[in-house]
Amino acid sequence: MLSIQNNLETQRLDAQYFSKTNLADHSLTLCPETYTTFEALGLKLDGSAFYPSIEPQYGSGDFPFIRVADVTDILDLSNCETIPIELMDAYPTLKPVDAGDLVITKGGSIGRTALVTGRAAACRDLIFINSSCLKEEEQNFLYLYLQSGIAQRMLIRSSSQTAHPHLTLTLVRHLPLFKGSKQLQKQCLLTVQ
Repeated sequence: MLSIQNNLETQRLDAQYFSKTNLADHSLTLCPETYTTFEALGLKLDGSAFYPSIEPQYGSGDFPFIRVADVTDILDLSNCETIPIELMDAYPTLKPVDAGDLVITKGGSIGRTALVTGRAAACRDLIFINSSCLKEEEQNFLYLYLQSGIAQRMLIRSSSQTAHPHLTLTLVRHLPLFKGSKQLQKQCLLTVQ
């Protein structure tokens, strides 16, 4: 049973956080043979930090700029706004993502996940994972897992419960990740392709 003392990171004491479903999900993730972490996989989470408004630059370049509205099941970079690539040098807190990386929405519809299909810039309302360093089947498996019911419930559970709930890098970093066998990962890759 998850005690309140173990919940110091989120500072949440609400009934939703300690619901039977959330406690059952949590108990499933305690098995180190079945679940792992981003850190154990060698993955880092990051996000673009504050940068001045770049909206006036939309459409004046050809470098894709991923925003929350773009994060759906399929991330189509051709439908994203574009910005001049020079903005990446002008605003070092505006971060790039690569093909094979994952992005997760921090606010609004929290926890929506997409697999990035090419080099782009990510807005400050996204968390991104450098999963491009993984093998293709591992990237796709992680993508599918983050869209699963249990991962979505855990992401929502880790969100702050303010007027506008949002995810933080700190809390998402500790999200338990289902390992899955190599055979399952390969089967998932065939499904995604």
